[in-house]
Amino acid sequence: EQAYRTGRGSGKMRAVVVAACAMLALPACGGGEHSTERSADGKITVPVGVSLALSGQYASVGTSFQEGVRAAVADFPYQNIAPELDVQDNRLENPLAVQVFTQFASNDVPLVLGGFAGPSIAVAPVADRTETVYINPLAPTDKLAGHEYLFNTLPMTAEEMRVTARTLYDAGHRRIGIFFAPDIDGGG
Repeated sequence: EQAYRTGRGSGKMRAVVVAACAMLALPACGGGEHSTERSADGKITVPVGVSLALSGQYASVGTSFQEGVRAAVADFPYQNIAPELDVQDNRLENPLAVQVFTQFASNDVPLVLGGFAGPSIAVAPVADRTETVYINPLAPTDKLAGHEYLFNTLPMTAEEMRVTARTLYDAGHRRIGIFFAPDIDGGG
């Protein structure tokens, strides 16, 4: 699975290395003042923040995301690390998402998972300022481009539409209809 990084065209490998290092082996990489505590089975404990809409209109999406993250942590055969999740409700409110993220950063949590465009747009500058990795798997908005510590698992909207249009055109389609819901997740 290919992960897409927002921002400038150069440095994609660095971005992948930073994200992988933060998630999988930050203490071994010598990054920051992060804890090197060990779990009962001898693995290095790596704190991972998760900021989601667990209440409000989009709680069902946030809850599903939370279940997926918990399953990934439980089922993935990590060899030397033990991710330790700290899940917080941001209610899909931008100021609360920034508050939650800032608290994670001040607690030296090296990696935060989030989602939805509005909260991600609000959090991105804070991630850059605090040099805390923020992974956004839910919002492909172009407004997230240009941040050093923000990583998207989806391509930016403009790139996604360019590839879709080219694919449809190459398949012989010359007319299409598009349905969309503006501002469905607070991203504008």
